[in-house]
Amino acid sequence: MYAYITGTIVEKNNEGIIIENNGIGYNIFMPKSKIDIIPDEGMEARIFTYTLVREDAFLLYGFAKREELNIFKKLISVSGIGPKGALSILSTLTVEELVIALANRDAAAISKAPGVGKKSAERLVIDLNDKVSKEEIEISIDGVDKPSDDMTSAMNEAIEAMLALGFSAKISKEAVEDAAKRANNDTSSILREALKYIDN
Repeated sequence: MYAYITGTIVEKNNEGIIIENNGIGYNIFMPKSKIDIIPDEGMEARIFTYTLVREDAFLLYGFAKREELNIFKKLISVSGIGPKGALSILSTLTVEELVIALANRDAAAISKAPGVGKKSAERLVIDLNDKVSKEEIEISIDGVDKPSDDMTSAMNEAIEAMLALGFSAKISKEAVEDAAKRANNDTSSILREALKYIDN
Protein backbone atom coordinates (compact mmCIF):
# COMPACT_ATOMS: atom_id res chain seq x y z
CA MET A 1 0.00 0.00 0.00
CA TYR A 2 2.77 2.46 0.97
CA ALA A 3 6.01 2.41 -1.06
CA TYR A 4 7.71 4.61 1.51
CA ILE A 5 6.95 7.16 4.21
CA THR A 6 8.89 10.39 4.63
CA GLY A 7 8.52 12.27 7.87
CA THR A 8 9.99 13.18 11.24
CA ILE A 9 11.32 10.50 13.56
CA VAL A 10 9.30 10.83 16.77
CA GLU A 11 10.52 7.75 18.62
CA LYS A 12 13.01 4.91 18.31
CA ASN A 13 12.52 1.75 20.38
CA ASN A 14 13.57 -1.91 20.47
CA GLU A 15 11.02 -2.95 17.86
CA GLY A 16 11.24 -0.08 15.41
CA ILE A 17 10.30 3.57 15.08
CA ILE A 18 7.39 6.00 15.05
CA ILE A 19 7.53 8.44 12.16
CA GLU A 20 5.16 11.39 11.81
CA ASN A 21 3.83 12.53 8.46
CA ASN A 22 1.10 15.18 8.11
CA GLY A 23 0.07 14.82 11.72
CA ILE A 24 -0.17 11.02 11.61
CA GLY A 25 2.25 8.86 13.59
CA TYR A 26 3.14 5.59 11.86
CA ASN A 27 4.41 2.73 14.03
CA ILE A 28 6.91 0.83 11.89
CA PHE A 29 8.63 -2.43 12.81
CA MET A 30 12.26 -2.68 11.71
CA PRO A 31 15.24 -5.08 11.98
CA LYS A 32 16.79 -4.34 15.37
CA SER A 33 20.29 -3.97 13.97
CA LYS A 34 19.11 -1.30 11.52
CA ILE A 35 17.29 0.98 13.98
CA ASP A 36 20.51 2.69 15.05
CA ILE A 37 21.33 3.81 11.52
CA ILE A 38 18.02 5.67 11.21
CA PRO A 39 18.34 9.43 11.86
CA ASP A 40 17.87 10.56 15.46
CA GLU A 41 14.54 11.64 16.93
CA GLY A 42 13.45 15.00 15.59
CA MET A 43 15.15 14.46 12.25
CA GLU A 44 13.54 13.63 8.92
CA ALA A 45 13.91 10.24 7.24
CA ARG A 46 12.52 8.22 4.36
CA ILE A 47 11.54 4.67 5.26
CA PHE A 48 10.70 2.06 2.62
CA THR A 49 7.71 0.09 3.84
CA TYR A 50 5.84 -3.17 3.51
CA THR A 51 2.18 -3.21 4.61
CA LEU A 52 0.61 -6.30 6.15
CA VAL A 53 -3.17 -6.21 6.53
CA ARG A 54 -4.83 -8.80 8.76
CA GLU A 55 -8.33 -9.09 10.19
CA ASP A 56 -7.10 -7.87 13.56
CA ALA A 57 -4.18 -5.66 12.60
CA PHE A 58 -2.66 -3.22 10.11
CA LEU A 59 1.13 -3.55 10.37
CA LEU A 60 3.99 -1.66 8.76
CA TYR A 61 7.52 -3.01 8.33
CA GLY A 62 10.24 -0.54 7.41
CA PHE A 63 13.72 -0.45 5.94
CA ALA A 64 16.34 2.22 5.37
CA LYS A 65 17.20 0.87 1.92
CA ARG A 66 15.07 -0.43 -0.92
CA GLU A 67 17.15 -3.60 -1.36
CA GLU A 68 16.46 -4.54 2.27
CA LEU A 69 12.74 -4.26 1.55
CA ASN A 70 13.14 -6.39 -1.58
CA ILE A 71 14.98 -9.07 0.39
CA PHE A 72 12.35 -8.95 3.14
CA LYS A 73 9.64 -9.64 0.54
CA LYS A 74 11.64 -12.60 -0.76
CA LEU A 75 12.08 -14.01 2.73
CA ILE A 76 8.40 -13.86 3.68
CA SER A 77 7.45 -15.52 0.37
CA VAL A 78 8.95 -18.72 1.75
CA SER A 79 6.59 -21.01 3.64
CA GLY A 80 7.33 -20.92 7.35
CA ILE A 81 9.08 -17.55 7.28
CA GLY A 82 6.81 -14.79 8.53
CA PRO A 83 7.56 -11.09 9.02
CA LYS A 84 9.02 -11.64 12.50
CA GLY A 85 11.34 -14.36 11.20
CA ALA A 86 12.40 -12.21 8.26
CA LEU A 87 13.16 -9.27 10.58
CA SER A 88 15.15 -11.59 12.82
CA ILE A 89 17.23 -12.77 9.87
CA LEU A 90 17.88 -9.21 8.71
CA SER A 91 18.81 -8.26 12.28
CA THR A 92 21.32 -11.11 12.52
CA LEU A 93 22.90 -10.99 9.07
CA THR A 94 23.91 -8.05 6.95
CA VAL A 95 22.55 -7.96 3.41
CA GLU A 96 25.95 -9.12 2.14
CA GLU A 97 26.13 -11.99 4.63
CA LEU A 98 22.60 -13.13 3.76
CA VAL A 99 23.31 -13.01 0.02
CA ILE A 100 26.46 -15.07 0.51
CA ALA A 101 24.68 -17.57 2.77
CA LEU A 102 21.97 -18.08 0.14
CA ALA A 103 24.51 -18.39 -2.67
CA ASN A 104 26.44 -21.00 -0.68
CA ARG A 105 23.25 -22.71 0.56
CA ASP A 106 24.51 -22.08 4.09
CA ALA A 107 21.40 -22.80 6.14
CA ALA A 108 23.47 -22.93 9.35
CA ALA A 109 24.35 -19.24 9.05
CA ILE A 110 20.70 -18.29 8.56
CA SER A 111 19.49 -20.49 11.42
CA LYS A 112 21.57 -18.38 13.85
CA ALA A 113 18.76 -15.82 13.70
CA PRO A 114 16.55 -16.08 16.83
CA GLY A 115 13.29 -17.88 16.09
CA VAL A 116 14.51 -19.37 12.81
CA GLY A 117 15.02 -23.10 13.08
CA LYS A 118 17.27 -25.32 10.99
CA LYS A 119 14.41 -26.69 8.89
CA SER A 120 13.05 -23.23 8.12
CA ALA A 121 16.51 -22.03 7.13
CA GLU A 122 17.00 -25.03 4.86
CA ARG A 123 13.60 -24.46 3.23
CA LEU A 124 14.43 -20.81 2.71
CA VAL A 125 17.72 -21.62 0.98
CA ILE A 126 16.08 -24.22 -1.26
CA ASP A 127 13.03 -22.14 -2.15
CA LEU A 128 14.90 -18.97 -3.04
CA ASN A 129 17.42 -20.80 -5.18
CA ASP A 130 14.67 -22.77 -6.92
CA LYS A 131 13.07 -19.50 -8.05
CA VAL A 132 16.10 -18.70 -10.16
CA SER A 133 16.09 -20.32 -13.58
CA LYS A 134 19.20 -21.99 -14.99
CA GLU A 135 19.03 -19.66 -17.96
CA GLU A 136 19.33 -16.63 -15.66
CA ILE A 137 22.17 -18.15 -13.67
CA GLU A 138 24.17 -18.98 -16.78
CA ILE A 139 24.40 -15.39 -17.99
CA SER A 140 27.69 -14.86 -19.80
CA ILE A 141 30.04 -12.27 -18.39
CA ASP A 142 31.03 -9.59 -20.92
CA GLY A 143 32.82 -6.26 -20.77
CA VAL A 144 35.46 -7.20 -18.20
CA ASP A 145 39.07 -7.34 -19.39
CA LYS A 146 40.18 -10.98 -19.44
CA PRO A 147 39.02 -12.07 -15.98
CA SER A 148 40.78 -14.99 -14.38
CA ASP A 149 38.97 -18.29 -13.95
CA ASP A 150 38.59 -17.51 -10.24
CA MET A 151 37.16 -14.07 -10.99
CA THR A 152 34.72 -15.43 -13.57
CA SER A 153 33.51 -18.06 -11.13
CA ALA A 154 33.10 -15.49 -8.36
CA MET A 155 31.20 -13.16 -10.69
CA ASN A 156 28.80 -15.92 -11.72
CA GLU A 157 28.22 -16.83 -8.08
CA ALA A 158 27.55 -13.17 -7.25
CA ILE A 159 25.05 -12.89 -10.11
CA GLU A 160 23.31 -16.08 -8.99
CA ALA A 161 23.01 -14.76 -5.44
CA MET A 162 21.54 -11.44 -6.57
CA LEU A 163 19.05 -13.15 -8.87
CA ALA A 164 17.94 -15.34 -5.98
CA LEU A 165 17.13 -12.22 -4.00
CA GLY A 166 14.93 -10.76 -6.70
CA PHE A 167 17.22 -8.37 -8.55
CA SER A 168 16.67 -8.47 -12.30
CA ALA A 169 19.11 -10.27 -14.59
CA LYS A 170 20.09 -6.98 -16.23
CA ILE A 171 20.76 -5.12 -12.96
CA SER A 172 22.57 -8.11 -11.41
CA LYS A 173 24.92 -8.48 -14.37
CA GLU A 174 25.53 -4.72 -14.61
CA ALA A 175 26.28 -4.34 -10.89
CA VAL A 176 28.59 -7.36 -10.76
CA GLU A 177 30.54 -6.30 -13.83
CA ASP A 178 31.06 -2.87 -12.29
CA ALA A 179 32.00 -4.37 -8.93
CA ALA A 180 34.57 -6.70 -10.50
CA LYS A 181 36.65 -3.69 -11.54
CA ARG A 182 37.28 -2.84 -7.88
CA ALA A 183 36.74 -6.04 -5.92
CA ASN A 184 39.04 -8.92 -5.12
CA ASN A 185 38.41 -12.17 -6.97
CA ASP A 186 36.09 -13.63 -4.34
CA THR A 187 32.29 -13.75 -4.21
CA SER A 188 31.98 -11.86 -0.93
CA SER A 189 34.01 -8.89 -2.13
CA ILE A 190 32.17 -8.69 -5.45
CA LEU A 191 28.75 -8.90 -3.79
CA ARG A 192 29.64 -6.15 -1.35
CA GLU A 193 30.69 -3.81 -4.15
CA ALA A 194 27.72 -4.78 -6.35
CA LEU A 195 25.24 -3.91 -3.59
CA LYS A 196 26.98 -0.56 -3.09
CA TYR A 197 26.62 0.07 -6.83
CA ILE A 198 22.86 -0.60 -6.67
CA ASP A 199 22.45 1.59 -3.60
CA ASN A 200 24.06 4.58 -5.31
